[in-house]
Amino acid sequence: PDRERAQALADKHGVTAYSEIGLFFEAVDVVTIASPGVTHAEMGARALEAGKPVLIEKPLAVTGEAADQLVKLAAERNLPLACGHQERLVSDVMGLTGIQTPPKRITAWRE
Repeated sequence: PDRERAQALADKHGVTAYSEIGLFFEAVDVVTIASPGVTHAEMGARALEAGKPVLIEKPLAVTGEAADQLVKLAAERNLPLACGHQERLVSDVMGLTGIQTPPKRITAWRE
């Protein structure tokens, strides 16, 4: 929601900032939702309605009812919906702290 912050981050990383969520959904193949938990159900539903597979960082939703609605929507649209934790971003846990050459790509599987 903070357009200036989004643009600053986009400039820093050489990517595009989107102020319209529909344009963002058109530009991506999959969506990760890592926003405050109170936004997870709404944003997850919007992504699923746009036909995108979705990973939502925990919690899936703040109420059981909202979580059930997301699961139902994903099933109706035959789309993957997953909930996870941001451990993939913890460099120490992944053994990446202190390596001399930073990786250009990391591939991981959640099990």
